[in-house]
Amino acid sequence: ACGTGSFVLASARVLCREVGLDFTHISIQVHGIDINPTAVLISRACWVEEFGDEIQNSVERMRIPFFIGDAVFGREVEFGDQQVIDGIREASVNTLTGNLPWAALSSMPEVPYREHLDQCATRLGVRETGSRAIHQNISTTFALEATRLYLEADGTFGLVLPRDTINGRAHERFRRCSFRDVESPVEFNVTRILDLRNEVFD
Repeated sequence: ACGTGSFVLASARVLCREVGLDFTHISIQVHGIDINPTAVLISRACWVEEFGDEIQNSVERMRIPFFIGDAVFGREVEFGDQQVIDGIREASVNTLTGNLPWAALSSMPEVPYREHLDQCATRLGVRETGSRAIHQNISTTFALEATRLYLEADGTFGLVLPRDTINGRAHERFRRCSFRDVESPVEFNVTRILDLRNEVFD
């Protein structure tokens, strides 16, 4: 879920203006996906505003790399770009970054999407039981499933997760890496944790 595209824009900005990669190449190497058409529209507008000069100076047709669709469960979405998203998934990426959806699974309405998330968390081995299940956040399920679907074997990720991921009882299975002991294990190795409040925005 790319939201308004801040992470994708920041990555492209660094690659283009600090690393010096060709903008045409960058526009086909970074991707943002969101199920919310409004979020994708805003992301596309921000992309054009940020890289207007590069787009105008290009002799090639430019792709604006934000797409409407269900990045995790692949459900059909009206006006969606599912074929493009399937192609991104098949090709895999070397970096995964973003601020994933935050919400307690128990607080979501009784809709098919909640059932998908519940089943996914169970399949990944991180679905909590008892009183802990009430406060379990969907962000860890998204992180694992996005890693499984999109990230190449030696890829890296940088994800914003709620604080209780590292100290809350509702994520004990995630911290115990239970996702490595399931039928289809996920390679998800955390090498560094940053406290955004104290280490980034202080």
